[in-house]
This record gives sequence, C-alpha cells and structure tokens, in this order.
Amino acid sequence: MSGLLLSASVVLVLVAGACLLGALLLVAPFVRALDLAERRQFSPSRWGAASVGAAGLAAGAAYALRDAPRVLLVLPLALTWAVPAALSVLNPSQQRIGGRPGRHE
Repeated sequence: MSGLLLSASVVLVLVAGACLLGALLLVAPFVRALDLAERRQFSPSRWGAASVGAAGLAAGAAYALRDAPRVLLVLPLALTWAVPAALSVLNPSQQRIGGRPGRHE
C-alpha cells in the first residue's frame, strides 16, 4: 500500500513539474509579450501571434536538437523569449515597427 502511495506521489510531482515547465516556456512569454505590446500601444494581436510563432519554432528547434549536446537546448529557450525581449527594446514612439492596435483591440 505504501508503494502505491509513493508512486502516485511521484507521478503527481512529475505532472506538476511538467505543467510548471510548460507554463514557463509557453504561457509566460506570450503573456509578457501581450503586456509589453499593450503598454507601448502596439498591436497586441500581432505580437501575440509572433510569440506563438516563436514558441512553435522553438519546439521545432528543440526537436531538431534532441540528439545534440544539452547545452544547445538553451537556443530554443532563448527563442521562446525573443519576442518579449524585442518588445522591451522598442520605444512607444516606434509605431511603424510595433504596429498600431486596431479598433477591435
């Protein structure tokens, strides 16, 4: 009985860790990109789509680098945070690059 309880606890911890990792790699960059875009009065839908695209590219890069040395897995991690990093560099006056929000946004 204690073995069953221990294995159920281990599975619970692994699932919780996977959910936390997924949130850090996918949700946090997306929310940060939307927040930065709204603060700078850029188009949130454009930057949200760019963040989702970067996450997709990062997933593809991680799959391509699955047999590479582990230190190269930093590249997909950096790719997921590339859009919020780019937004943090832009000024609110750079509307040409950031895009203007539409009336529906």
